[in-house]
Amino acid sequence: MLSLAVLLIAAPVVAEGEVAAEGDQAVDQALPAPEQPALVNAGPNPPMEIGLELGEPTGLIFAKTLNSAGRLTARLGLLHRLEPYGFGLEAPLLGAGYEHDVLQVPIPGWQAHVTAGAGAMLWLRGSVHRTKPLAALEGRIGLRLRRPESPLIIAAHIAPQLDIMPYVTPAIVGGLSFSWALDPSTRTAAPAEEPTEEEAQAEVKPEPKKAEKSPAKRRSKKRR
Repeated sequence: MLSLAVLLIAAPVVAEGEVAAEGDQAVDQALPAPEQPALVNAGPNPPMEIGLELGEPTGLIFAKTLNSAGRLTARLGLLHRLEPYGFGLEAPLLGAGYEHDVLQVPIPGWQAHVTAGAGAMLWLRGSVHRTKPLAALEGRIGLRLRRPESPLIIAAHIAPQLDIMPYVTPAIVGGLSFSWALDPSTRTAAPAEEPTEEEAQAEVKPEPKKAEKSPAKRRSKKRR
C-alpha cells in the first residue's frame, strides 16, 4: 500500500516534468537561428584610383593595383600633422606606400575589407625644427568600402606614425578618403537579358529541304 501511494504521488510530478521538457524543446525549435549577412561581391579592384583624403594630411591620393588584394599608394598633401587644420603651403607632403585587403567583413550592400599597410612621408621644407618633421614612417589599419556597379570607393584609416627626421617622435593620426575608379570596365556586368520569342525565332534558321526528284527521272529508273 505504501509503495502504491508513493507511485500515485510521483506520477503527476514526472508528467509535469515531461510536459515542461517538451515545451522547452518546442520553444527552441520555434526560434529561428540568426541569419548571417551575406558577403557582397563588387568585382575586382580597379586598376587605378584617384581621390581626396581628409585628415592628417589632407590632399590628393592615387592608387595602382598590383594584384587582386594589394595596391601601391601615393599622396600629395598640404596639411601639416602638428598644425591641425593649418595648410602648410611652404612644405607640401609627398607620401608612398602599400595597402593590402586583409579580411572581408559582411556589411549589407557594401563589399567591405579590413585593410593594412605601411608607407613613408616626406615634407619638402627648408627649415628644421623639432615640431616640423622632414620624414616619417607609418603603419595603417583601415576599412575599405565598395558598391557593385559603382566607381566610388570610401575608406577610413588610423595610422600610427614615427618621425625619423630631424628627431624621432611618435604620433597617431587618422583620415577619411573618397576615391574614384579610373577604369569603369571593372564594374560588375549586368545579367544578360533573355531573348524574346521573335528574336529566338529569327535566330533559328530553317533546315534546307531536299530536292524532290522529277517524275521523268523516276520512270527512267523503273525502265532500267
